[in-house]
Amino acid sequence: MSADLTGFDWVRNGEAVIVTDSSELQSILQRRGVAAQSLLELAELPPRSLVLSFSKEASRHTFEIATHGVGRKCIFCALHVFEASVQHAEYAIKAIVGSDFSSSLAQQEKLLAKLDDANVIVVSGGFNTGQALIHSDAVPYAMIRDDAEGDYIHSVAEFFEVHYAHMQAEAPCPFSFTGQLQVTGMLSVIRNEGWALRSELKGELEGLARSVAECGAILKVMDNAIVSFLVAGEECSDLLAVAAGKRGLPLTEFAIGVN
Repeated sequence: MSADLTGFDWVRNGEAVIVTDSSELQSILQRRGVAAQSLLELAELPPRSLVLSFSKEASRHTFEIATHGVGRKCIFCALHVFEASVQHAEYAIKAIVGSDFSSSLAQQEKLLAKLDDANVIVVSGGFNTGQALIHSDAVPYAMIRDDAEGDYIHSVAEFFEVHYAHMQAEAPCPFSFTGQLQVTGMLSVIRNEGWALRSELKGELEGLARSVAECGAILKVMDNAIVSFLVAGEECSDLLAVAAGKRGLPLTEFAIGVN
């Protein structure tokens, strides 16, 4: 593997300390000879670290101590937002260590240059067809190589996508998508702890994710609103509406992956 000239060799050469609030994960890694530390016992982060949080408290503590010390580089993975398990943590570590961060940042810069002059993004290929209209004042969220110079703490997802996000429901959405997409995978994200999920919903979403992985799905969107999510001939958009909470079925993000 070629040397990473922009400063990410530390991610994959064993220089990084894995920091977590999971004592189980810490013990497993240490038995393998991997440097691992207990997050909630730290007053500052190691010089080079991969942080995997299993709780909101751990996430908050990470960003509090990230301001202490100098010469710190940290890649942060918020497992608690998805599923906080050792199995998922080990998968995340493997994916992070095997990723080409420099190439992804270079691709983001190229994509940003194209988006500067684009107000329509056409989606085509396979069973996918559609287009996204980008509002003239929309600003994409992205990272460039300068963002990874000096001290930093960045979420791992920031390295691998350029996206437009509709953060405030009362504000205009920066994009409008209409089309049909073939879906091969599904990810559930827990964002709002104030909204109580019905007890069986988590299991239903896990079952839906398995069905999508096994059978695929067809997603139909009209003017940013999901109108159909068909899995193995079964319409599942009602379940998505329940899981989405107050925001309902309108899209809130349009992302372009670069990894």
